[in-house]
Amino acid sequence: MIEVLKVKNFTIFEEVTLEFSENFNVITGETGAGKSLIVDALRFLLSQRVDWDEVLRDFSVEVVLRPDGDLLRDLEDLEVSADDGVIIRKKFEKGNRRVKSYINGIAVPSRKISEILEGRIFLGRQFSQVEILNEKFQTELFDRAMGIDISDYLRVYLEYKRVLENFRDLEEEFKDLKGREDYIKFQLKELSEANLDVDEMELLERKRELEGKLREVEWAREFNEIYEEIYKKVSHLLKISPERYRGVFRDFLENLKEIRLETDFSQEDILGDLEEINSRLYRIGRLKLKYGTDFGGLKKIKEELEGKLRRLEELEGKVEEMRMKLLKLEKELERRAEEINARRKEGFMEFEGKVEGLLRDLGFDYVKCNVVLREGQYWERGKGVLEILISTIPDAPPSKISNLSGGELSRVSLVLSYLGGSSYKTLIFDEIDVGVSPRVAEKMGKMLRDISQKVQVIAITHQPFTAFFANKHFLVKKVRPDLALCVEIEGRDRIRELGRMMGIEDEVKVLEVLEGLSKSYPL
Repeated sequence: MIEVLKVKNFTIFEEVTLEFSENFNVITGETGAGKSLIVDALRFLLSQRVDWDEVLRDFSVEVVLRPDGDLLRDLEDLEVSADDGVIIRKKFEKGNRRVKSYINGIAVPSRKISEILEGRIFLGRQFSQVEILNEKFQTELFDRAMGIDISDYLRVYLEYKRVLENFRDLEEEFKDLKGREDYIKFQLKELSEANLDVDEMELLERKRELEGKLREVEWAREFNEIYEEIYKKVSHLLKISPERYRGVFRDFLENLKEIRLETDFSQEDILGDLEEINSRLYRIGRLKLKYGTDFGGLKKIKEELEGKLRRLEELEGKVEEMRMKLLKLEKELERRAEEINARRKEGFMEFEGKVEGLLRDLGFDYVKCNVVLREGQYWERGKGVLEILISTIPDAPPSKISNLSGGELSRVSLVLSYLGGSSYKTLIFDEIDVGVSPRVAEKMGKMLRDISQKVQVIAITHQPFTAFFANKHFLVKKVRPDLALCVEIEGRDRIRELGRMMGIEDEVKVLEVLEGLSKSYPL
């Protein structure tokens, strides 16, 4: 709930501080005084987007919230301490079109503030009760009004949703890999044929060695071609040479024999090895160019491809296992959803009677309510949704409540909120009782007072018979055309304001009227 609202430099308000009751609060004032601007300020606080054309100058909006379990968990995620309460503030800078957002003085993204407040504050206006028109929200209201417990179903639904999301992720991954299986195998084959287990540098070193041996073989071949001739000539020279040279010639002939032996390599074997190495180096070079990486990158790609094939084999089993689990959960989900819908149908007539009775109390001369079950998908509250249909014209079949007039829709919204309570902490109604008679306004005031026993209510109203039932009363008044104040009033000030709203200046007569309203709700 909102404990305090602070608005600074917003349109015609220089500074406003409102300390709200946890129950029923009303804001009143003359037409054009600026009452709805309080709602506009809160709307800016809740909004993720800002219409800067509406912003006249720099301003700030701040609320102090009473902490609850959900709020504290949200703040834990943001690592914000709430030991001294929760202060949420937005500062709007028109010049540079910036919004600065804070929780307890710590800067946070604006969307976080919107996420926190949207689930806690219902901001309803005449002609725009958008949430009431939503069939899922109508279903939730009906369930709360009729005490239908969906906790067992919800537990199964959340498990089903979790498994379904995992299944879809795995199935998508499996289909993707399965669709690329042939190409993955082709890539893996060409990388495997390159024999990447042998390092590229080792191949280059081996190539240099073989090229060296090849040069030796070519030299040896040329040497062997002239060996016999050289041997014969040197042998002849040995025979005819002087004694002192014969030792030299003998050594030369012996060395000549050793050279012939050491260079006796197989050229065919060397050429075969070189061709194989060059082929592998060419294949590696082509793959490096194709995959845009180095030798180490090719090895990594090969490992990844092998991993994908292993993953594909693993996924095939997992997908089938999860499909069977989903089928089992679907059966359980369907059974529990049917039980919930059966309980709902049993309560249709009772709920319809309550709605019709309350709306007649609020001034409807004729009203017919029907609740129907619409087929649909599984969601948080079951399968399908409920739709509340209403007719205010005799002989006309009940239809969508969006077809009602603004004043009718306001009262229907109030009745549904009254019956269903609220998941919100604060309900804000802007002129929900416009155009109704004093008798209906009185009943609406009582209804708002009753609602406020469960959830905080803040209502802007022109109706004195609605405002009478508030726990706190705030008055908006203009000091000059460009400046307005909003202050809490009580006692005689409040009596005078209620008198103004009724068009009665005599305080005694005002009190007589107020005392006649309801002795069970004294001022």
